[in-house]
Amino acid sequence: ADFKPYWKTMKQLQADLFKDYDETLSPYSTKDSNYSWNDEGGMARITLIRSKLLSVHEREQSFSTATGVIMEWYDPRLSWNPEEYGNISHLYIRRGKVWMPAIVPCE
Repeated sequence: ADFKPYWKTMKQLQADLFKDYDETLSPYSTKDSNYSWNDEGGMARITLIRSKLLSVHEREQSFSTATGVIMEWYDPRLSWNPEEYGNISHLYIRRGKVWMPAIVPCE
């Protein structure tokens, strides 16, 4: 199979999606709110996928873990009709190119 047509279509899709995209702006309307979601259910979903206990320190009453996290959210600026792009239904994009919800771990 020839990869060139697929690659060319994928590059065009990426160019079209990011033409006027600003990764510093939230995709959610915050006009009437101080929150980073809107009335259309635009909240981010965070899922812990695994957790491994690394150490326990009884004297300090502390412990260390390693945890994997999956973050999901909808950015309507990054939607397209797959039929217009060779049935490409998803892209893998580097983290710095897209807006991401800020998460702050707490104790």
